[in-house]
Amino acid sequence: MKRVFAWMAAGSCRRSYLTIALVLLLTVALGAGIPRLRMEFTQRTMLPRDYPSVRAMEKVEEEFGGAEYAKVLVEGDDLTGAGNALALYRFERDLQEGRDNDFHGDFLVRVESYVTNLTRNPQADLLFSLCLALRESSREEATGLIRKALADPAVADYRDDPRAAPLLSAAERLVSGGLDDASWEALKGQTLFLLERGVEEAVRQYLSSPGGEMVLGRTISPDHRYALVNVQVNPALGQERKYARAGEFRQYAEGFFASRGLKASVSGEVYIMKVFRERAIRDSALLGLVAFFFIVLVLFLTFRRVLDVVLTLLVVALSNLWVFGLMGLAGIRYTMMSVAIVPLLLGIDIAYSIHVLTRYYEERDKRSGALESAVTSVSTVGIAVFLAAATTMFGFLSFSIS
Repeated sequence: MKRVFAWMAAGSCRRSYLTIALVLLLTVALGAGIPRLRMEFTQRTMLPRDYPSVRAMEKVEEEFGGAEYAKVLVEGDDLTGAGNALALYRFERDLQEGRDNDFHGDFLVRVESYVTNLTRNPQADLLFSLCLALRESSREEATGLIRKALADPAVADYRDDPRAAPLLSAAERLVSGGLDDASWEALKGQTLFLLERGVEEAVRQYLSSPGGEMVLGRTISPDHRYALVNVQVNPALGQERKYARAGEFRQYAEGFFASRGLKASVSGEVYIMKVFRERAIRDSALLGLVAFFFIVLVLFLTFRRVLDVVLTLLVVALSNLWVFGLMGLAGIRYTMMSVAIVPLLLGIDIAYSIHVLTRYYEERDKRSGALESAVTSVSTVGIAVFLAAATTMFGFLSFSIS
């Protein structure tokens, strides 16, 4: 092994331009993999792809649209009141139908709150949609929506209910025409009052029913001050796109509820991993900068030569570029575990460079020539460094089979 290392060192020194050219060529080739490097900060990246829990998660995504949710926590005085219940209904409907937003089919798959199961009942859905139409639409829009609602087959069930007769009568008068604006607004107020009382009664009956027991403590708190909206995130969305859309969705949700006097907080795994990635990148950059200045100081105090400091840092830069470029070309993702690569390379590269350079200068102090000193340092300390690097490499490779 000593002869091999001596031959390599002597050849590199005699053909220094060819050596530099080969290093540059290899750097360019591996550097092409940097743009292909993909970041993925999820819990599953900490496990092998064929691990049972990872395979089960992939099956869940295939059959049920994923298991990753964004959680919208809505806070208000009474989220079963007509205004707040309608806000949840409007939020859910707008997201599902893509009104004033484009999240459905891209960022999200479905939206669910305590109002979801309630409005699966056609009569309840009719009540909510009518009330929402009168609250948030112009006269022309509201008239069209009321006509459409009155033509719904579900209205037939209401016509046999004496409690619904005043409401239906008022709704029919609203669309009959012949009312001036003042009369229409007055009748609208009366109708809206009846509709809001109907919404509150529907919510009250639902929460006191066996179906309501399934949502109390799950999507609405027992004191009715908090409601949870579960937004199923599209598992097919790429991570970069997902994180970008998650930020947009947070702004949309917080703004939507704030405009209705409610406070919304958005969280979930996608937001936790987004913050983790941002902090990991920020902390790695900060620590890398601190380590860089510390390394420069150590190298300068060790060798007292600017050129030696520059050459050692060049070795560090090349090793980082080669490693990350190779990861990109091989399709290896940059994950939470990969954050440790940079500090590891810094420590290993600096330590090995100091060993080799120190031996080189020891030989030079003995009046040996530059070529002879380089060959001696590589064929002695270089072998020890190579073996140390090999054992380190195999040590980390053991993680791939653990």
